[in-house]
Amino acid sequence: MSKLKVTNLRNIGLSCGVMVLSIAGILHTFLGGGWSKKTGEAAKLYPRIIYGILILVALYLLVMELAGRVPPEPPAIAVVKWWQPLLILAVGVTFFLFVLYAGTAVGILLYLCGTIALFDEDPKKHWKMDLLVAVIATAAMWLIFTRILPIVTLKQLLI
Repeated sequence: MSKLKVTNLRNIGLSCGVMVLSIAGILHTFLGGGWSKKTGEAAKLYPRIIYGILILVALYLLVMELAGRVPPEPPAIAVVKWWQPLLILAVGVTFFLFVLYAGTAVGILLYLCGTIALFDEDPKKHWKMDLLVAVIATAAMWLIFTRILPIVTLKQLLI
């Protein structure tokens, strides 16, 4: 058995945290919760699939980190300022508020525009491409949630 070579303890914390939250999310769907006001199994199956994928990705990161196969982070990522996690949390809360009060499609579009602008190195230079990406991603999510996996009703989408 080889010795563990941990290069970044944050990866271990991240993977364990994602797994715990994903397991809690799966349990929530079995206890009556879902991502839609509909109580059908389709409204519960989609979050279970997403949570399952998150668990697999987090498990992969954990195994790769423990095996020492994760390359060291670039210096720009290794230095996280105190306000950046708070900003990401605020963006997530804002997304849910947009979805609740402006509708799913409007919330997704505004969230994507804000997030892309937040993480873009030069948002003034790339604003057309950023807006195009946000509109296409919103349209794709609209098709998925209303046509392919109908867990969002038209009223939820627009209101």
